[in-house]
Amino acid sequence: MRPQPLDPYCAVSLLFEQTLARPGSCLLILGLTLQLLALLARRSPGAAPAQPSRVGAALSGHRQAVERYVAELPDRFFEATDLDHAAAELRMSRRRFTHLFRLATSTSWSDYLTRLRIDYACQLLRETSRSIIATAFECGYEDLSSFYRAFKSQKGLPPGAWRESQSVP
Repeated sequence: MRPQPLDPYCAVSLLFEQTLARPGSCLLILGLTLQLLALLARRSPGAAPAQPSRVGAALSGHRQAVERYVAELPDRFFEATDLDHAAAELRMSRRRFTHLFRLATSTSWSDYLTRLRIDYACQLLRETSRSIIATAFECGYEDLSSFYRAFKSQKGLPPGAWRESQSVP
């Protein structure tokens, strides 16, 4: 059995609460300390295997929600959205969403979305005679300069030059 990792958020929260003089800080510090002690006890060699918990079930549910979102993204990458809206759509924090998204895809939300958009742009530039502006908007870019920047970053050439390089046999 792998040892349970310590939650860095718990330790940071504990340190943060110690610097404040808010009502209830003492109780919160006590609770966070007990949580850290429990995590340390689970890490010890003779510790009993962890039982499934509601937190684990919630994490599993969130992970499945992110995996469904990732599966749907190729059909909706052109929608005007941002990371906060994507996380809110799945009813989770931005931090949890980005963590689970990276676990599911091995990349960030922004990089994944950019790759989908630029791959589709390449398909349109190769297979149609649409203008670069129309292609950019169809791929979900609201700003032409952002499209050019992302395209050149992904493909090494601006869209027009890339299109010309693809038509030469």
